[in-house]
Amino acid sequence: MDPAHPLPARDSHAQQPPRSILKSSGARRDASAPSGSSSSAPQVQFKGLPPLSAPRASSKSSSHSQKPIQNVGQIPNDGPIPPVMLPATANRDELEIMAFHLAAHLRELRIAEEEARRKQEAQRLPRPTRRPDDFPEFKKILMGPWVAGSGYGPVFESTIIVRARTSIMVNPALDVASHHLVWDLKSSLQNAKCFSTRGEVALTSIFGQPATSPRLSDLCIVSQSFSWALRVSAEEPSVGITVGDILNFLAQFFSMPLDDRNLQEATSSHRTAMLAAQSERISHSSGPPSIYVYDWLLNTTVFDGFAHDPNYTRTDFLGRRGEVYIVLSLKE
Repeated sequence: MDPAHPLPARDSHAQQPPRSILKSSGARRDASAPSGSSSSAPQVQFKGLPPLSAPRASSKSSSHSQKPIQNVGQIPNDGPIPPVMLPATANRDELEIMAFHLAAHLRELRIAEEEARRKQEAQRLPRPTRRPDDFPEFKKILMGPWVAGSGYGPVFESTIIVRARTSIMVNPALDVASHHLVWDLKSSLQNAKCFSTRGEVALTSIFGQPATSPRLSDLCIVSQSFSWALRVSAEEPSVGITVGDILNFLAQFFSMPLDDRNLQEATSSHRTAMLAAQSERISHSSGPPSIYVYDWLLNTTVFDGFAHDPNYTRTDFLGRRGEVYIVLSLKE
């Protein structure tokens, strides 16, 4: 370059050749201009972009709709088993998930086999012959002290109860305050009726219930309607005195003929009343011709109930120390 002839100054407002604004970083310039082209503008050529495709789903999310299992320890010990899906792939992640699913499937099979084995063993075991409501551990809690049968509580002798000064409860079927039992002692026990809060119940359904709580092996029945002391003992010592023991004793005792000695011991007015009742039965053919124990009661032959009187004592030879007395009430 000749320093004597310097280049003219560049005009910033001079027209520059146009540059394509669409030129991308991936475009390359062609060194050789196409033939027949007289334009001095640079030529631009674009490479074709690859076609767009849908993003590939993760192998873990495609094989699991839930949180993917990372190790065997995450397989639940109980509850629903994850579905077993075996992806057809050689990808390492998917093969690991496949192993987890196989472990879960094997666990499911093991549980099913164990359950089947348990059922087979249960079928070979002897089943209880008693009904579920006959088991003491349930009846003691749910049904209170009036459960029929043995094994539901200790059976005490009267002397132990008196010495310990323990209060006695009478079964509601016999309690004087409940009036659950309707029975005329002159008639058979089969004619008696028993009622509860839900209506009439079969009398035999309460025969096995204990007569008192706590249970007693023996007791004594007294009353203001007669002077005898009637001792009752349990038919089954392991059960104690039951309602049936009391009622059967009364039915048997009052249906016996009256002893001549007892008839002579009665006052003249009492004896006259009993003989009059006997004559009336004979004249109307409405009963046995003899004088029976229930004739001693005259008109008060309807059962009214029992009550325990801890202060009751007898001073005659019929009484004994350590006796539990329940007082029989009768009405017309």
